[in-house]
Formats: sequence, C-alpha cells, structure tokens
Amino acid sequence: MADNAAPAGRAVLGLDVGKASRWACMLTRDGEVAANRPVASSEHGLDRLLSQAGEGTPVVVGQVRNIGALPISRAGRAGPDVAYPPGMAAHQASRMFAGDAKTDERDARVIARTAMGLRDALPPVPERDGDLEAARPLASQRDRMVTCATRDKNRPRPILLESRPALEALAGPSDPRWPRVLARLGGARGAADAGRASLSALMRGAGGSARADAWTAINSSTRPPEVMVRAENPQVKMLARRISEAMGEASRLDAEIASPPESDDTYACLLTIPGTARGRRRS
Repeated sequence: MADNAAPAGRAVLGLDVGKASRWACMLTRDGEVAANRPVASSEHGLDRLLSQAGEGTPVVVGQVRNIGALPISRAGRAGPDVAYPPGMAAHQASRMFAGDAKTDERDARVIARTAMGLRDALPPVPERDGDLEAARPLASQRDRMVTCATRDKNRPRPILLESRPALEALAGPSDPRWPRVLARLGGARGAADAGRASLSALMRGAGGSARADAWTAINSSTRPPEVMVRAENPQVKMLARRISEAMGEASRLDAEIASPPESDDTYACLLTIPGTARGRRRS
C-alpha cells in the first residue's frame, strides 16, 4: 500500500526518533505494514504523517524527552493518544524480534509491534508541567557547571605541588578568594612578583594571619627556572578563571531554579511546613 494513502483500520503508529529524521512504522489492525519510511524532523513533516495516520490512531514514541519532544508535541496537537515504551521494556522487547542491528527502521518496527500487542501496558506520555520543564534544562546546565568546576579545581593541584607545596595546601578552590588571586596573579612565582600588597588586596576579607600565611607559603621554595614560570602562570590563571566562571554560573542557576513559583498553590503550602527553607525561617 502506498505510504501517502491512509488505509482504513490502521491500528498504531510507531515512531523512532532521530536527530535528522524520524522513522515511522504504521500497522493495520491485522498487523500488516501500512507505511514504513523516514519522516522529516520538522513540524510540517510530522503533521503530514499524523494526518495520513487517520484520526484516533494511537502514536507510540521511542523517547519522551530531547529529540522526542517535537513528535509528542505535534501528536498532542493532532489529538491521538500518545504513549511510550519505558527504556528497559523497550530493550527487552527488542530482543524478542529477529535481528540485532540497531537501525531506526528496525526500532520503529519494534515499537509498533510491541504497541500493537501490549498497548495497555505502555504508559501514556504525561502532561508537561511548564515550571518543571523549564527547570530541567537549568538543572542540567547547573550540574554541568559544577562538574566542569570540579574537574578544573583538580588540575592546578599538581602544578602548585611542583612549585610550592605549601601554597597548594592553603589555596583551597572552595574559598572564592583563592581563584580570584590565582586568576589575577598566576602561580606562586607570579604572586611573589606582584608583591605582598597586591596579594593582600585580592585576599580582602581574610584575616591578617591568613594573608601572612599565604605570603609565607608563596615564598617558601626556591624560584624555578624562568621557562617554568612562563609555563606555570598562564595555566594557573586560565584554570582559576574557569573555576570562578563555572561556580558563578552554578550559583546563578541555583537562584533561578529556586525562584519561588508564586502562583503555585502547592509550593505556597509547602513553605508553611517547618523544615523547608522558608518554613525554617518562619518557625
């Protein structure tokens, strides 16, 4: 049967999602393949496919987030029920079909066949909560920033250990003053060349003993060859800047994620419970 026809009795539409295109497998109620082809990854291409599927034809999508969001959105606008196979269930179902090649065409066929035989077992795609969906990418980006900062915090340690072990013991990156010092002055030799006054100015807020200990640690070892100094300072400055930027962005995202959804009644009720952030302040 031609793919551009809409035969009566079509039972299910299975969609395997991909970046450039989706693969659609449409089955009739008798299990016959009514269409099996790639679909353009665009609103127009998906809308055309859904109109050909016929009103009321359930749609089963292989993924509910990321690249699966567009077909779910278009199917929701068109009106049919939209379901998805949970990840582990989809993997187990795939093993029941012949072949083991991981192709979009095979995956779409597996989704459609599984949906036909186990339609009641496939959960519907949940309705999206706008506030929650907006928070997801923010939380993901925040986790990435923390991961990047943690990675970069570990990289200056061997550099400082080779030149000034005493400074490495003091320069904890969790203290925001030290990334600021290292980003401006570089490694131990760069800080020594800048002078004690410059170091103290960048360590504003630290006690006099902490500034004195830092200056002592900076000057605790013999100056290495100049070629080593020229190699060390740019690396330390770059890493310290990246640490500060990543942690600053993580803090900004924390604040944005935690901004109170004032229109949400559930949130307002939770704030009255002792133990929550604002509840502790009220109790």
